[in-house]
Amino acid sequence: MVTKDQLDSTVINGQKVYILKNVLTDPQLQVLNKASADASNAVATNATQETRIKNVETGLASIPAAKQPEKLDISSFIVTQSQNGGRFQLTKTCTVSFSGLQPGFHCDIYREGGEVTFTGTFKSKLKYKRIQTQWAKATIDVMIDGTIYITGDLKQ
Repeated sequence: MVTKDQLDSTVINGQKVYILKNVLTDPQLQVLNKASADASNAVATNATQETRIKNVETGLASIPAAKQPEKLDISSFIVTQSQNGGRFQLTKTCTVSFSGLQPGFHCDIYREGGEVTFTGTFKSKLKYKRIQTQWAKATIDVMIDGTIYITGDLKQ
């Protein structure tokens, strides 16, 4: 129940109107103000998180999809500079050689079927020259000094 000392009066459009005074004590106001500030911060934090999520989604959308390997049903494959960044899936026994590769060259060779054997001058772990198993991958990289490295799942 509201008491008369909790009301203020004023005249609006010629009529006397009663308005409830601020009857909250200082500690009650502090609690109310803190709750209000916490709610405002929660809204701001939520907006910030939503913005971060949108930024991540936008960033992910700008990442190009991985290039699918090009299937090759050949027995001899000469890797040239024009195939830089390529991904090749060899479907049968194939010999892979190199021609004119420049520093910075990179490509992936996948073994789908048959044997895949590398020929020419290159460096690899223990001088291995063949891709280990079906569905395995080897990577060809050319270093700044022109040295060709073949890494990945290799065997003798």
